[in-house]
Parts: sequence; C-alpha cells; structure tokens
Amino acid sequence: MTQISGALQANGNLFLINPAGIVFNGTASVNVNGLLATTLDVNNNDFMNGAASFTGAANSTSSVKNLGEIKAGGAVYLIAPEVSNEGTITGTAVASRVGKVVLGAGDKFDVQFDSSNLIGFQINNLQQAATTTATNSVKNSQTGLIQAENVYMSAAQTAALESSVVNNSGVVEATSLIDISAGTIQQDGALLKTNIIPIDFKTTTINLKASDSIVTGANSKTAASTLNLETTKAEAGIGGTVGSKNLVCSIVTRFCERIDINNYYISNT
Repeated sequence: MTQISGALQANGNLFLINPAGIVFNGTASVNVNGLLATTLDVNNNDFMNGAASFTGAANSTSSVKNLGEIKAGGAVYLIAPEVSNEGTITGTAVASRVGKVVLGAGDKFDVQFDSSNLIGFQINNLQQAATTTATNSVKNSQTGLIQAENVYMSAAQTAALESSVVNNSGVVEATSLIDISAGTIQQDGALLKTNIIPIDFKTTTINLKASDSIVTGANSKTAASTLNLETTKAEAGIGGTVGSKNLVCSIVTRFCERIDINNYYISNT
C-alpha cells in the first residue's frame, strides 16, 4: 500500500498507481496541477504511447483514501472500488477551487490526453465489470470538504452487484455542477455552492441519480438553481428533507421520475 504522509508538489500532473491501495494520511499535503490516484493498473507501454485503459482485479476491495490536504489547479481523480475523503480537496493559491473533482468507484476507465500529452488529461468511461460482486462505495465523511467548479461522485453498478453506494455527510461546494450516481445515494451533508449563508449559496445544477433510492437526511443542506432527482428502477424510493421542507415521495419510478427543486421550493414534475 502507498502511504503519503509528507508534501508532494509539482507544476504538472501527478499519477499515483498502486493496486494494493493508496492513503493520503492526515499530514499529507499535495499541491499539483492535476492528480490521478487509483488502484486500477495500466500497461506501461500503452500509457507512454498515450493509449491508457486502466483495469482492476476482479472482486477487488482496494481503496483510495484522503485524510490530508489535496490542492490542484486543474482536476483531481480518486478512483478505486472504494473511495473515501475525510480531508480537504480544494484549489491552489492561484485557483481557489479545483476545476473538476471526481470520486469514482469502479474497475475500469480510460485516460484521454490532450494535444499537449501529459499536461492535460481527463477520465472517461468509468465502468464496473459485469461479473464483479464486490460492493462499490464512495464516501465524503463529516470531516470531508470538497471545493470545485464541478464535482462528480459515482459508484458504478451492474446486475451482479447487490448495491453500490455514494454517501455524503461532509461538505461539497461546487460553483457549476454536482453530479452523483449510484445504486443508493445517502445525502446527510451539504451540497451547495458555498456553505456561507446568506451569500448566493446555490450550485447551478445538482443531479442525483440512483437505481434504488435517494435519501436526504433531516440536517442536510441541498441547494441548487436546478436540482434533478432521478431513480431508474421500478418502485425505487426518493425521500428525506431538503432545507426546512419535507420531501416525501415514495414512488414508482415512471410516475415520479424527476423532481426539480429551486432553493427550498419543491415541485414534482
């Protein structure tokens, strides 16, 4: 297992790959342009030639955990079957927020490099093998803070999986977009633009998409100009609270597939 307890600094991008697991301890301080930390592996020759497809071992329960401080100007990707953030992920001194943060649980993804090769990159096609039975999970704990323009939290799911879970009990601040997808979504923390109220605190768009259920806890904060809640299985459930209003919609998917919430006003569509 790779354990980071000190400082890592780079003007470019940092790739950390270890199938046994990666931990950024509480004393870790990372300051880079872009970061990819993953337990999925890649063929070295393919990677150096710019054709990078990462895959993980079958039924792996390896994890990437952040308990420290990660600062980046471009993007942060933490990808493994189990991903958790108990620390801080934010921007550098030049960029107060990261451009993109992705916490992704799965066992396959591709890296696409831009024309400047390793200077710019993005992650595509996060997937889960159909035969995998291990449960994928993404967690932002009570001490977890993410500040970005766009935040993606995704736990890939297949028919072989009993469930995949995204659990947020910390604070996710995003200017433009928060996109969360899993079998089950448990939102007990804050999803918004900024946790400082009454400053304009609404994220432009928040998407919560689950196959089984979406639950927002009584003390959670979920604020967006447009909030889209969607379930994809018949008789899946959406319930909980948003702000001071009760959101109770135990539904059959096709009759109540999407709920738009503007601030604390709730309307079913």
